[in-house]
Parts: sequence; structure tokens; C-alpha cells
Amino acid sequence: RVKHEVPHHRYGIFLKVPESVVRFRVSEAGGEFGKRVELESEAFNDAAGVYCAEEVEAEVVKFLSPAVIVAMEEFFTDLDDVVLDFYPGMLLVVTSNDFLGDGSVTLDERTPDFAAALDEFGAKIEKFRAYIDGAVNAFRKYND
Repeated sequence: RVKHEVPHHRYGIFLKVPESVVRFRVSEAGGEFGKRVELESEAFNDAAGVYCAEEVEAEVVKFLSPAVIVAMEEFFTDLDDVVLDFYPGMLLVVTSNDFLGDGSVTLDERTPDFAAALDEFGAKIEKFRAYIDGAVNAFRKYND
């Protein structure tokens, strides 16, 4: 047997977002999910698509207030190829932005300095998580 690996070059992280009460997607990379929702900001509509089931559109528009859209525009400017998948109570942030540095980490217990490599890997994940959490806090504060 031969194991074939095809890297997708996508990186992501889950966060708790209690303010999110319905499933929807905000994506500058495409990947439709349900109906495309047009928001008040034409610039945002041109830069990213908002997709949801038709029956939850009013909740999505309420969540994506003009202040949240401004915060999201800044967020999309800082990362590449972003997809925000909102679920009830949580958010999956996916990007092609390589927050691990060189795109690869080898974690093999036989590798010299395994513990150091593991610590470095964990620190990069935590740094990215803190950045994402800070950006998402801007969304949260407008939905309290």
C-alpha cells in the first residue's frame, strides 16, 4: 500500500461564539452554502459572499450589522482566502494564510528535540488563535 497525501494548504481553528445562533457562511473564496444574502454594504458584497438557508436570512442580517461588517472587512484584509463558517455557538475560521510559518511541521517522537518542536508548533497555534479571537471579539461586542 502507498499512502498518497495531497496537501490542501488550508489552515483553520474553531472558536466559541455564543452570539451565533444559526448556520451561515461568509466567504471571499467562494464555496456557496445556501442562498446568497445581499447586505447594505456593496463593498462587502463585492469582497465576500454571505450564504445561509433562506429561513434564517433575517437572523444572519441581524448578526451582520454595519459595525460587524466593518470589523469583518478589516479581518478579511489581514488574512488570505478566508472562510468563516458560523454554527450555533461556534465559528470555524479557515484560511490559506500559513500561520505555522513554513507550511509543515514534523511531529515524530523519534525526531531529535521532539518536545521543543512540539512547543514551537503549539506556540504558533496559540498565537494564531489569540489573533483570531481578538478579531472575533470585534464581531461579538456588536452582538451583545
